[in-house]
Amino acid sequence: MPRSLTALFAGVMVLMLSGPAAAQLVSEPRKLIGINFNDLEALAVESGWGTERITQDGDSVLVVNIKGRRVVMWPRACDSEGRCGGLYLFSLIPSQASSALTNGFNVQYNPARATLRDGQVVLDRYIIGDFGVTRGGLSIELQVQAQLIDDWWDYAKAHKIRGTAVSFNPLLEELPPVTAVTSHFEDLKFAAPLLDQIASGNGPRD
Repeated sequence: MPRSLTALFAGVMVLMLSGPAAAQLVSEPRKLIGINFNDLEALAVESGWGTERITQDGDSVLVVNIKGRRVVMWPRACDSEGRCGGLYLFSLIPSQASSALTNGFNVQYNPARATLRDGQVVLDRYIIGDFGVTRGGLSIELQVQAQLIDDWWDYAKAHKIRGTAVSFNPLLEELPPVTAVTSHFEDLKFAAPLLDQIASGNGPRD
């Protein structure tokens, strides 16, 4: 089986195997949840995860702490009443990397995507939710996103990449051609110090 197909199969299996256990964290896992800050925060609190809402220059995100890993939820395509049609999930990883490394990670791990901003790693994915998402399903999405941070460090360790204190600054340079993809992260107006704060906790485990 080609390596890319093996990785895809492995990613699907992770979701299938983790599904029941993850869904047990929340009540009514099959109930639809709206993509808005109140519902998202309530789900995270019920799951026992710490939350922090951060706003800067008109952009607001909800940072969720899952077993020491920080996953960011940013509702997108919102109407005047705060109901949103999509949810952008991302994690900032304080690790310098090359486009070759991120592309190699993307081949082996699913379903998130690793891209580069100023040499730093952004692990992101987008959830379409025009008609809502299930509570259990979103719980799984968040836990898989947190696990992918550890997966990154396992992959980076195998390629001898270490953590770094270099700050995030998405305005310094364009993406390398190999990873030149559109990302909602490019629309985020947060300054570099705030991005560093969001990245804290996502370094390598001791």
